[in-house]
Amino acid sequence: MDKRVLSFEINDRKYLLFTLDLSLVLLAAFIYCLGIEPGLNLSQMIKQYYTYFISITLLWSFFSYVFDLYNLENINNFYSTVKYLFIAATLTVISYVFIPWFTPPLPSRLLIFLFYFNLLASLTIWRYAYSRLLDRPLFLKRILIVGSGWSSNALIDVFANGDIFNYHLGYKIVGVIDEDNANTLYKGVRIINGTSNLAKLAKRLKIDEIIVDESSHKENNAESLRALTNCRKRGIAVTALPDFYENITGRVLVHNTARDFSLAFPYNRNQFRTAYLFFSRTLDVMFGIAGVTVCAFFIPFVYLANLIGSKGPLFYSQERVGLYGKTFKITKFRSMVVDAEKNGAAWAQKNDNRITKVGKILRRSRIDELPQAWSVLKGDMSLIGPRPERPVFVEQLKKEIPFYDTRHLAKPGITGWAQAIYKYGSNSEDALMKVQYDLYYLKNRSIMMDVKVLLKTISVVVRFKGM
Repeated sequence: MDKRVLSFEINDRKYLLFTLDLSLVLLAAFIYCLGIEPGLNLSQMIKQYYTYFISITLLWSFFSYVFDLYNLENINNFYSTVKYLFIAATLTVISYVFIPWFTPPLPSRLLIFLFYFNLLASLTIWRYAYSRLLDRPLFLKRILIVGSGWSSNALIDVFANGDIFNYHLGYKIVGVIDEDNANTLYKGVRIINGTSNLAKLAKRLKIDEIIVDESSHKENNAESLRALTNCRKRGIAVTALPDFYENITGRVLVHNTARDFSLAFPYNRNQFRTAYLFFSRTLDVMFGIAGVTVCAFFIPFVYLANLIGSKGPLFYSQERVGLYGKTFKITKFRSMVVDAEKNGAAWAQKNDNRITKVGKILRRSRIDELPQAWSVLKGDMSLIGPRPERPVFVEQLKKEIPFYDTRHLAKPGITGWAQAIYKYGSNSEDALMKVQYDLYYLKNRSIMMDVKVLLKTISVVVRFKGM
C-alpha cells in the first residue's frame, strides 16, 4: 500500500481523534437509549429521538474541546489524557442525563452507570491504542527541508525535544538540504550538502512533502523552480516554510533579526469585514454588560479576601497602549502587594513573590480581569485581541522585536490567541513568542477564529491554567 495513504498530518490526526471519540460517544448513547426503549432499532431511534443524539454531540464537542483533548502535545502524556477524559466524560454524562426535553428520561441508576462506564471505558481504550499506534514510522509524514537558515532551525526546534522528536505531531524531518552548511547534523536532523537531482533524492528518501525555506535563498532561479516542479509532478507536496510553520504552531514565524514584513503584516483577507466588525462589537457589548454585572457580584468577596490576606486598594489602574498606539487606562482587581513596583516597572515572573495568595487565585481563574469589562463597554478594548502592554515595555520591545507595533492595528483584548495558548510573559523572549501568536490572530481574524479563542480561554479558566 502507498505510504502516503497511511501518513497522518496534524489536522488528519485531530479529525481522526474527534471522529472516533464521537462515534464511541454516540454508540454509548444509543445503547443507553436502547436500554430505555429496547424495542426500537437504529433507524427508528434516530428518526424518533434525533434530538438525543444532537444533544450529546454538542455536549461532547464542547467539553472535549474545553478540556483540550485534541491538543496533540498532550497525547503522549497518557495520565493527563485519562484525567481530562474522565472529567469531560463525567460532565457530558451528568449534563446529558439531567437536561430535560432534549435528552432521554431518567431511567434506573444501573442504566446510568452502564452508560457512563461504556462511554469512559471505550474512550480510554481507544485513546490508549492511539497513543501506542500512531507514533509508528508507518503513520508519519516524511518531510525534507530545502534550504537551511534561521527559519528551518526554528521549524526543527518545534519538533525537537532534546534528542527526542515529537512524532505525535505526525511528521518526521528526514533531512535538510544546504550547500553552504559544513555541519552534518542539527538537533539530530541530517544536513545534506546539496544535490543535483532533488526529485530523485526525494524518491529515494520516500519524502511525502518538501518544505522550502525561502529565508536561506538569495535568489529564486529557474533551476530551483524546475526541481520543485518535477517533485510536484511525482506527487510530492511542496510547501513554503512560513505557511507550514503557521499551520502546525498557530503562530507567525518572525525573528528578532527578521526584516521580511510580508510574513507578519496582517493583510485583510476577511471578505465579510463589515459582518465581522458588527459581530465583534455586538459580542463586546454583550460581554461588557455581563462582565460588569459579574464583576459587581465578585467585589465584596475579593474585598474581604484582600482585607484578610493583603490590605490595600481593591482595584489598581495602569496606562496601557491600545489601538493605533493610543494610550488608555485599564482597571483590574489588585493581585500584587501594594508597593509591588517601588523599584520601577518589572515583568511578572513565574512564582512572583509580589503576587499575593489571593492574587494567585484571581490570576489563575482570570477573575482579576473582570473590571476591564468597563473598558470593553467604553470601546477602549475588545473582548478578543492582543493584550495591551504598558508604554515603557512597548518602547523597549519595539526596539528589540521587528513588527511589534503591528499588533496595535487591532483593539487590545481581555483575552486573545496568545493568552489562550501561551503563558504570562516574563521577558523579551516571551514577548517575541506572544507577538508571533498575536500576528497569527491578526492575519486570520474571523468569527470562527474568535469562537476558537473563546473556547480556548474557557479551557484555561476551568483548568486553572492562568499564571
